[in-house]
Amino acid sequence: MFSGIIEEVGVVSKIETLFESKIFKISCKQVLDACSIGDSISVNGVCLTVTENSDQFFCVDVVDETLKCTNLNLIEEGSKVNLERALIYNQRISGHLVQGH
Repeated sequence: MFSGIIEEVGVVSKIETLFESKIFKISCKQVLDACSIGDSISVNGVCLTVTENSDQFFCVDVVDETLKCTNLNLIEEGSKVNLERALIYNQRISGHLVQGH
């Protein structure tokens, strides 16, 4: 679940096109705080799973169905994207509950 409040604007620094998906490498800083592989991050309102991360970027796999049904099919290298980490249930919610699926 997400609050709908954008935490950071990241930049898609690389896109790798595979047979039935794409891998986005997204450069950012704030949402990487305590980020781990398997975490959910909302990218332009779409919940995606972190598959790789460092202190400067994270990667996500975006399958064809997600590309067809969302605005992520318009993303190109250099595009800016809105980022939000998943909610922690014992924290204050500044926005409202938003399901990213």
